[in-house]
Amino acid sequence: MSFEIVVDNLMKPTEIIGFRIIDPITLEPDIETDPVTGKDIKVWYQFRGDAELERKIPDSNIIYISWSSTMQGNRNMVSYLEGLIRSYTMLTQLESSRVIWNIMNA
Repeated sequence: MSFEIVVDNLMKPTEIIGFRIIDPITLEPDIETDPVTGKDIKVWYQFRGDAELERKIPDSNIIYISWSSTMQGNRNMVSYLEGLIRSYTMLTQLESSRVIWNIMNA
């Protein structure tokens, strides 16, 4: 799952207008050097290689939720939600087992 944060002004954002759902298959991460500061920054390309549709989106404007630890070949991407998946799975299993226990002992 991926979302784009839509802001009022790309150069100096002051307000979030909304969120736009983006197909994660169309996104490709890349590292570029900022011409002003000379530091490496992460950007996302949407529809990379297509001259008409290609967009370069800053990393700060993308919410990328990964359900696996790999994405597009050998690029390892670990989402900040990866740590919650195991806990959530364990919680649902505990809730299910409690319901089953209550039914069996009723």
